[in-house]
Amino acid sequence: RFPQLLDFCYLVNPYFPPQRMCDELRANFDILLREYPSGMNVNALIMAKNFGIKQDYVVVGNGAAEIIKGLMENTAFKTGVVYPTFEEYPNRNPKQIVAYNPSNKDFHYTANDLMEFFGDKEINQLLLINPDNPSGNFIPVKDIIILLKWCCQKNIRLILDESFVDFSTPELKNSLLSNEILETYPQLIVIKSISKSYGVPGLRLGIAASSNKEVI
Repeated sequence: RFPQLLDFCYLVNPYFPPQRMCDELRANFDILLREYPSGMNVNALIMAKNFGIKQDYVVVGNGAAEIIKGLMENTAFKTGVVYPTFEEYPNRNPKQIVAYNPSNKDFHYTANDLMEFFGDKEINQLLLINPDNPSGNFIPVKDIIILLKWCCQKNIRLILDESFVDFSTPELKNSLLSNEILETYPQLIVIKSISKSYGVPGLRLGIAASSNKEVI
């Protein structure tokens, strides 16, 4: 609505979508507009193939926001959250939030910090946005695995939001979207917004992945 306004509130990817993708969408616009879209099974199959994981482990949402809404609102779980955070999560269930505020100017924290703080707290699930939004804090995969093992021992669900993981370095080694990891840690739920990496927020696409098929 305001083409002359520089808006720094929303993240954009200057490399995506590429022109070829835009041209293909434009060429198929009439079909996309006038026909019903694919069902959820097809959407899940396409997403599963894209990330190399089993279809049964994937659910596709109307943006990650729809998945966050489902996870946070339809439960009485107490959720551990690191502040500052992406407010979509705590706003969905504010009375069930247990907050951790890193006491440093960079809002930096480690997996050990999380285990130490939440070790004596009564939480059912722990939210980790990695890389974090808005602080940019990043925890390496090897440390997240340690955190995952700790969560399994304490029967705590770990919600890992990887919406910004493609902007970390090296990108492909930092994601936990793999059959082996999902199957080893059924307490893990990985959430990913397709908007950020692919630069298509208007398409409203997001996924959740877990080997816990009941949750999916």
